[in-house]
Formats: sequence, C-alpha cells, structure tokens
Amino acid sequence: MLSWLMEAAQDKTWVPEEYKPQMALQSACIGGIPVWFCAFDPRLPEKNRLLVRKFVPTPEYIQEIEAHAVRFLGEIEAMFEQLSLGVE
Repeated sequence: MLSWLMEAAQDKTWVPEEYKPQMALQSACIGGIPVWFCAFDPRLPEKNRLLVRKFVPTPEYIQEIEAHAVRFLGEIEAMFEQLSLGVE
C-alpha cells in the first residue's frame, strides 16, 4: 500500500497495473462506465488509510482484455474436455 500511495501522489489517475484487466472487465459488464479502485490499510495514519482512484478504460483496452478472457475460457474448456474424455 505504501508504494501505491507514493505512485498515486505522483499521478492522480494512477491505478495498480495488476488490477487494470479486472477493472476493465468490470466496466465492460456494466456498460463501459468508469469504475473505482479502492484500497484500505488501517495501520496507516488516518489521512493515508484509504486510496480511491477512478479508472476509465478505453474501448480498445476493454476489447483487448475481453479477447484474452475468451482465449482463457477456450483453454479451460479444452482442458475440461480432455479430462472428461478419460472419466467414465
């Protein structure tokens, strides 16, 4: 959380890279509207405990992440079919 706070202090639009795909799909599921990243750490001083950032993915980024999700689901389906063939 400390590194996030440091990044966020430098860039008011910053959100952690590892959460962008999840947030893009959340946005896609609710019609492409902005979503919010929130992080909380009760151990920090009160003014730094909560980090909130708005994330607005581009339509192109949403399409890219959706394509990755479709490929992943296809891989899972193929694995399931392969495992199912050997089960009676």
